[in-house]
Amino acid sequence: MDGGGYLRSWCSLLCTCEAENAIRQRCIYRASGEPCTVLWCLCGLCRENDKKWIVFTFFGKETYHISRIFRHTHLLVAFKTKNSLQSLLNTRYKSGDNFQKSGVYQLTCKKCGKKYTGQTGRNFEKRFKEHFHSFKYNNYNSNFAQHLLETGHEFGKIDDTMSILYYKKGKHLDIIEKFYIYRETKDSNQPKDKHTVIYNKIFETIIGKGMNVDERGTPHTKHDHKQY
Repeated sequence: MDGGGYLRSWCSLLCTCEAENAIRQRCIYRASGEPCTVLWCLCGLCRENDKKWIVFTFFGKETYHISRIFRHTHLLVAFKTKNSLQSLLNTRYKSGDNFQKSGVYQLTCKKCGKKYTGQTGRNFEKRFKEHFHSFKYNNYNSNFAQHLLETGHEFGKIDDTMSILYYKKGKHLDIIEKFYIYRETKDSNQPKDKHTVIYNKIFETIIGKGMNVDERGTPHTKHDHKQY
């Protein structure tokens, strides 16, 4: 056996017992007659070369339970989704459309109808991508993405999922956002919501009369309300 093959055989033996106790590893180091640092570096290279990836289609939290089976192997687990970002963003919208504006928006779950209300100073399309990124990489930075991940519901296309409430800039956007959060939370329709609904007489009056608020924070009837 050549020198390289000799070292590889010892490294292979070390890798097979890496989950066992350190005493056996030290015995292997001594028996090889080679410096520990040499074997340790080569062992790391062997691990890198032995890494193989398996890909699961993500369908909810059950996927994580399955992936844990491979935790103590040399198999690395990756997830994919049926919906890519390209397929979710409708390419027929041009640069001057409403999704390039900013303001208050709602994301609606296609499966259960839960609504997430938010406000963005960036354009709506970019904010949509950020929510999708949270969904794809499971980092829970988005309450809407967290709802979809925990329920196994599908992330829809931008024109099916995102409703633009108002895209006009101004100090009244906070009032508009609070109103829609209040309304959806009151109806138990806000996913993973941490807001505490405090009774608001003005909002209750607007809701009771079947009204919404416009970009000036002014109440008006639903049939006069224009969604963009």
